[in-house]
Amino acid sequence: MRIANARKLIAYTFSSIANDTDFARALAPMPLIVALERAPGQLQVPANATVFEFNPWEMGSYDAGAAAFAPLKYVASNFSKGSIPRQGECIAGLDNAGFVMGTSSSLFNQAFLQIGKASGVPDLLTGVLNRTLANIGENNADIASWPNPFYNYNPGNNINAEADLLTLVDGGEALENIPIHPLLLEDRYVDAIFAVDGSADTMTYWPNGTAMVATFNKSISGFSPNTSSAFPPVPDQNTFVNLGLDSRPTFFGCDNTSTPQI
Repeated sequence: MRIANARKLIAYTFSSIANDTDFARALAPMPLIVALERAPGQLQVPANATVFEFNPWEMGSYDAGAAAFAPLKYVASNFSKGSIPRQGECIAGLDNAGFVMGTSSSLFNQAFLQIGKASGVPDLLTGVLNRTLANIGENNADIASWPNPFYNYNPGNNINAEADLLTLVDGGEALENIPIHPLLLEDRYVDAIFAVDGSADTMTYWPNGTAMVATFNKSISGFSPNTSSAFPPVPDQNTFVNLGLDSRPTFFGCDNTSTPQI
């Protein structure tokens, strides 16, 4: 196969992290970027939306209905049925680091959903913003479109087998603002997770545990069969706030006799 460069010079690609000397020697953290799949025109992202992971080597998903990965460096290549034709080109350069990180920051649809809830905003301004955001949504400019490397691959189980593009948005739109999902993969053998929740769930702009509850619910739903079911039970949002668990360091999973309070 021939390797072709992208049309424009890419200053830094996400896959090039794998070539960093310190990273290759395990002296630097491994970055994981999370995004959710959202159909064009869809506003509300469901709780069981397919989670896509970007790491320095691959992009793909462990979730049912996808369960496939492709080499991130060559994701713009003409993949079909899980491979590139023998005479095809391996196209590198699409995974611009800014584009990868921006994929997990596509939140225009959330602005559209929340603008009507804002208080003290003049109706005229609300109407203008609604029309602007609606036009963005209708043009599908509120999503990050990626070439689908899973085209025609495993059509019996792959929900994207007939799609030319993967349409991805912010990884927290299904309430999982803390990107814990990739760390729950059993094969990664993660023993402990230290997470910082920067959500503004309450009127005082503090988290109330919604992200943790969403992750726990998904971990026991069976939608991601490759992830561990050992994610610890967490209390409901009211308990989070009432016990002050959202305002100080809190550990879960130390007491294995805990029961879910969802």
